[in-house]
Amino acid sequence: MTTLYEVDEDAVPLRQVELYAAAPFVHRFDRESRPYIENLRGERFGEIRSEPLDVAAVASNQVTAEEFEFSWESGLLRERDFGEFKWEVLARAAEDIQGVYEAWWQANTWYPNRPVSERIGMAERALRELLAQGLISLVTSQGGEQSEVAREQHDSVLRQYSAWVVSAGTAHVSYVLTQQGMAQVQEATVFRLP
Repeated sequence: MTTLYEVDEDAVPLRQVELYAAAPFVHRFDRESRPYIENLRGERFGEIRSEPLDVAAVASNQVTAEEFEFSWESGLLRERDFGEFKWEVLARAAEDIQGVYEAWWQANTWYPNRPVSERIGMAERALRELLAQGLISLVTSQGGEQSEVAREQHDSVLRQYSAWVVSAGTAHVSYVLTQQGMAQVQEATVFRLP
């Protein structure tokens, strides 16, 4: 776990974010609006630090305000590169069928400070590269019927607005792992981060 703090002039935390390397969640504490986390039974299981930090002891580990805001918004310690993003898009398909739009949502989570056009462009690029490598295939579903999208139709399907924005009455476009993609995910030794 990595903990980042935003502190006041007395080094008392105003906000605290806890990032977990092996778990898909982030704890965010705000002294003003959310000083602790509480479960449905009213049990508290985390709270913001109330003692001042020893600023001299942590001077070499300081991050910029921009880096803190990035971690606060994204739940990530650093901005991940495209290869890591593409791997995440692939690996998520091993967990469940993924809508094409979910690759875009992942880009929104990982890159909150980038323009929307760049985020959707990254999602499309990742899907196109994975398709070209034969690691995923596209499927459409509507009214309970599911069918695989022919390779020569990938380009036209990914250019459709309805592939990226789900709406009633249109076919839902998803991606699934191929056997080759499943083998790659299962054999991977890369440690996946949230």
